Amino acid sequence: MTFTPTFGIRRNITSHFNLEFSCGYGLSYLNNMLISEAMSSMRVGYVF
Repeated sequence: MTFTPTFGIRRNITSHFNLEFSCGYGLSYLNNMLISEAMSSMRVGYVF
């Protein structure tokens, strides 16, 4: 089980393309161990 809240920002580059950055810090429980983790992502999207 993983719980990672993230905060992000999305911006329109043009009328059809957008760019999103997000990052977060969370906890993961695996094989009776509690693991802390950092997560970041970058997404590029196209709207039809």
